[in-house]
Amino acid sequence: MVGSIAMLIITLICYYADNVWTTIIKSLIIVLIVKMLVSPHSMISAYFAVSFQALLAGVLYHYIGIQKWTIIMLTTLGLVESAMQKIISLTILYGKSIWEAIDALGQWISKNLGYLIPFDSSNAAITTYISMYTVAGIILGFRIHTLIKKIEKSTNNNEYIIDVEERASFGPNQKKKGRWRFIYLSVLIALIIILVLYATGQLSNSYSHALYIFARTLIVIGVWYLLISPILLHYIKKYLSNKKSQISTEVDDVFNIIPYMRYIVHYAWKNSKGIQDFVYKVIMYTIHFKNPKL
Repeated sequence: MVGSIAMLIITLICYYADNVWTTIIKSLIIVLIVKMLVSPHSMISAYFAVSFQALLAGVLYHYIGIQKWTIIMLTTLGLVESAMQKIISLTILYGKSIWEAIDALGQWISKNLGYLIPFDSSNAAITTYISMYTVAGIILGFRIHTLIKKIEKSTNNNEYIIDVEERASFGPNQKKKGRWRFIYLSVLIALIIILVLYATGQLSNSYSHALYIFARTLIVIGVWYLLISPILLHYIKKYLSNKKSQISTEVDDVFNIIPYMRYIVHYAWKNSKGIQDFVYKVIMYTIHFKNPKL
């Protein structure tokens, strides 16, 4: 849902932009800066996902144009990339063990329930998972194309002009120290488990193997959180901080508008008949919104 809404917004930005490529790059930088300030603890994968969608949209819409099939290509590739990212993350965290476990489960299902559930391997699970995202991306592309046409016809409709009230203030979240203490402690415990298993030569039985996999997973998570991710985020944040000075006005405008957006989303939710109607009304209320602070 989050990725789908993001691609809808990206498509709308490009649809109303005079220069698609320039606008999408500037919008992406603003989004990443706001994300950096609001959620400084976010994983590097979150930055990669939104950047992939925005840059793919920029290439498709700038060089080919905003058409039904380019929208479908964006949504399909965007959701498939999201699915692949999850599969790669699982493989990095658990190694081959997770797919071996799924294969064992598949064999059991095939033996006992094969006539009900035609499933026998991790390949089948991965294929089904990616296929679901592919179908969802195609359907989403059609929905976005239809929604844009509907928005275009209703742009000058005064029905969507509402008195927006400012609600709670909004600001960056503070990083929780307790989270990092937990990660340090988990990595330490994992290292102790592996050292004990190696020292006693007990890695051969299944129980010890399970402990080994658990410890390995904790170490991978720890290395990612404590070493790789902080280094990558350091350079990303350094780059974004330099850009912030150039577009500080736009970034400030985003923070000023967020309390009003909260009200718009709440108001649209109360007056919507379903998820499609809700998304449509949020967009229409936002298009007609005038920020009293500007």
